[in-house]
Amino acid sequence: MDDIREYFEKDVFTEKKDALEKAERYYKDLCKEHGRIEKREYSVENDIEWLRQRHPEWEGLAGIGACVSTVTEKGNTVTAVNYAIYSRKGMTAAEYGKSERAHWGIENSLHWVLDIAFREDESRIRAGNAAENMNMARHIGVNLLKQEKAVRWGLPAKERNAGMTWLTFIKYWAD
Repeated sequence: MDDIREYFEKDVFTEKKDALEKAERYYKDLCKEHGRIEKREYSVENDIEWLRQRHPEWEGLAGIGACVSTVTEKGNTVTAVNYAIYSRKGMTAAEYGKSERAHWGIENSLHWVLDIAFREDESRIRAGNAAENMNMARHIGVNLLKQEKAVRWGLPAKERNAGMTWLTFIKYWAD
């Protein structure tokens, strides 16, 4: 990823944003919510034959992207830069920005569910592959609970209900 970072720093971030925007290689998103200002600047490059030659193992590589995120909250400003590779040919900066936001929305919602419904952060499982196995079991559990449409409850309530049903089943067969 160093070559991608260097490319954006030398060849893209130094160009005029107007020219990049006209070519659909630059897109800016501004969000003012929850007492903070978030500015995200997305840049893409689809002409990357040089990168394909350096990384032939990256099959299907169609382009690279960068997101410069600047968040200002309570007078403090934090800037972060993320780089990515993608396989969709001809992606514009606006499309890249929307896909990045969608990805993080999915990622954040999954982690929230795992943290709240399954209390994953409190887990002390460490031996061998146990942590990876439990992580997979939790993901399966989340998927099953999300598919349950019989009741309109949150995942923690669905989880408790499923646990009670299972205990009832065990008790019935134990008697």
